[in-house]
Amino acid sequence: MAKARHGMKTLKVKGKKNLGKYLGLPTDFQGSKRELFRSLIDNVMKRISSWNGIFLSSAGRLTLIASVLSNLSNYVLSVFKIPDGRITENLSLNYGNNLSWGAKSILHGLAMVRQHIGWKPGLDSCLNVWINNWVGGECPEPNLGVLDAEFVELRNVTVKDLITSTADGRKVWNATLVRQLFEEESVHLILAKPICFSQLVDEVYWLHSNDGEYSVKSGYGVTFEEFMDRRGSDKDKTRIGEDVRLFCRRKMWKMSGPQTWKILVWRILTNTLSVGRNFRERNIGIDTNCKLCLSSGVSMETLEHLFRDCPVSRRLWAGSELGIRTELGSHLCIAKWIIQWISYLGNLEGGEARIVRFLAMLWCLWSIRNKILFQGLTFHPLMFYNLWTPMVGTADQAAETREKDLATTMEFSGMSRMDSMLWIRESNPVCIVGEIRNCDYVRIMVDAGWRGFEKAGIGWEGVLGNGQSFCREVRKIRAESPLQAEGLGVLSVMIWAQEQGLRHLEISTDCISIVYQLAGIERMQHLIKATLMDIIGTAASFHCLAISYIPRSFNKRAHGLACKAMDS
Repeated sequence: MAKARHGMKTLKVKGKKNLGKYLGLPTDFQGSKRELFRSLIDNVMKRISSWNGIFLSSAGRLTLIASVLSNLSNYVLSVFKIPDGRITENLSLNYGNNLSWGAKSILHGLAMVRQHIGWKPGLDSCLNVWINNWVGGECPEPNLGVLDAEFVELRNVTVKDLITSTADGRKVWNATLVRQLFEEESVHLILAKPICFSQLVDEVYWLHSNDGEYSVKSGYGVTFEEFMDRRGSDKDKTRIGEDVRLFCRRKMWKMSGPQTWKILVWRILTNTLSVGRNFRERNIGIDTNCKLCLSSGVSMETLEHLFRDCPVSRRLWAGSELGIRTELGSHLCIAKWIIQWISYLGNLEGGEARIVRFLAMLWCLWSIRNKILFQGLTFHPLMFYNLWTPMVGTADQAAETREKDLATTMEFSGMSRMDSMLWIRESNPVCIVGEIRNCDYVRIMVDAGWRGFEKAGIGWEGVLGNGQSFCREVRKIRAESPLQAEGLGVLSVMIWAQEQGLRHLEISTDCISIVYQLAGIERMQHLIKATLMDIIGTAASFHCLAISYIPRSFNKRAHGLACKAMDS
């Protein structure tokens, strides 16, 4: 300070505490960024106060604010990101309590986004276990008995406090503490959640997309569903239940099969198909009896009757490749019946092909019904088989073509399907597509099985270059989903190979989604992103690592080991 005063006296200049402002913004600033924007808010308030004596309509005031005040913040916002608190304060500066529609939309959007985000805790997580959505996008249910007695001591518990280390240095959940603090259902969810050792800080994700990224489309879908629920339309809730809406939005359009088949299923689920009962409800004078069984005044043509309960439909379902006995689920509405069967078939071996045949059955029944109605034909079993055989054959051929095109999708140098793989070098641990040549390595085939959080398992078999089997392993694991179990299987093989000193390794899995996401062909799903990042991080310890896709038919032994691990 003495030197500064001496300089000011010598140069005959005055001293200042700061360098002032440039284009309305302080040239030098320290501390809270909220205070940095205080001058901007004050300037806006000053302008608005000077307009109090002007008699303008609401539309006139809005135009004046939009044309004049918006220019005040242009330079500031081009340099700095405005804090959330200042956004809310700035939006509330409209006249009185009459916020504009734009301001109301932004405030509602902020509240909606905060309500529908989840947290992925890192190793150094500072998330409070009671107030953050860190378990499947929700807060875990507390053990009320413990909280009542020790609330003061436990109210600041973080996720990091629930993680402990084993004797070999691995990070695991402190199962004793978790069971002490939470209800049984939440305990299963937490213990099934993998701990990502490559993620140190907490990450936020959007709950309503696979990759965890927010989009306007997904935000609109959430807002629309909330609007329908607030409106309380019993008719809409009955006609399109929550399970049906989620199935249509998340799963149905991703299934294999022609688009026309999926549109038919969507119309069945939403009760918008032109069957006799819907004609009668709309007072349309048309024959409402079933066209398949040709009943007269006995069986009205409903969705349940046409696609499930009709004697002809029952015989066709039972005689098909699926062998479904429709009387077992006759108490369900047709929408729940279809959703349950598709979910069940998808969990079986060859589930994709079984679902395609299920969709083909529905399309055949609808096509036969239309031929009888519009062409005046009489039902004969040959009508079904003449439709079924070419349709299923075409669908199987399309699936086989997709299988053959797998290498074309992943290749860049004319590799065959079995040579297509991910190649991660020690010097550059980034997933790229390539092939291993002239490299002494071992191959391990891995598979996973999943029947719930507590009933999941992995199994793998190692094969040397001469085809000789040298190891077999089965392990029971906890996983949140089948896809996560597959990822944990690949990661477990890599950790085991590290312990065995293997440095040239090929891992083969029948889960193509894992391979695609590691290769960057598909975006990483937020539910397994932590596991995939651990795989990429662990790859740096190998000289040469390949992760390749093989069909289930080539991975039967590993699949059998995974099933054995599940049942153990």
